[in-house]
Amino acid sequence: MRRLAPLVTASATALALAGCNLVAQLQGGPVVGKLDKTPVVGGEADMTIYLDLVASQEWEDCHFNNGPCMPPERATRLGTASSVYTRGSNAGFGLGAEEGFFAGTTDAKRMVLFAGGARLGLETLRGTAYASAGGYARLSVGFTISKTYDPHAILLCRQLNYLTFSLQGTVDAMPAASSPSTLPAASLLVGIAGVNDSGAPSDQQVPGARCPR
Repeated sequence: MRRLAPLVTASATALALAGCNLVAQLQGGPVVGKLDKTPVVGGEADMTIYLDLVASQEWEDCHFNNGPCMPPERATRLGTASSVYTRGSNAGFGLGAEEGFFAGTTDAKRMVLFAGGARLGLETLRGTAYASAGGYARLSVGFTISKTYDPHAILLCRQLNYLTFSLQGTVDAMPAASSPSTLPAASLLVGIAGVNDSGAPSDQQVPGARCPR
């Protein structure tokens, strides 16, 4: 049990730090699809929280495994993605939640994230609400619009905000409808994303930044 204690402590610390390594994204835009033989046109908006698990592993390697402690210039992001969405179109109204995984990178200039998973929700079809189930895939590319530093931060000393553009494909099935219906759709979403991190080597050249930590 004593041998397990350091491992348990390290794992708990890593999970706690992972909770601070979040990428938040809010976006919306037009959506087009097809329901049976009827074209569907409307709009969709979503809010996504990406929980990055790589950053916590890097912190753990630095403090417990004698690994490198300087954050990389381009951070690798990998973890879980959780979203809520709403959609309105000529087919009706929909809302629900998405759960999945994501992978990508962020740095001081740009962000690239790919996410995919399952989605569950409610869709109205011909005036009646039905439970829906399906999946999604999304590619998001962002460009930095602001970069700020917190001189009092213990660890997460840099905040990056991005203007993001996302291509998304979704499929929603409503098996309880009188005639089982599937709605495939594609959307172009524009939004903003933000991440707090521990900085990068180039931040050492910024006067007064006191970053990385």
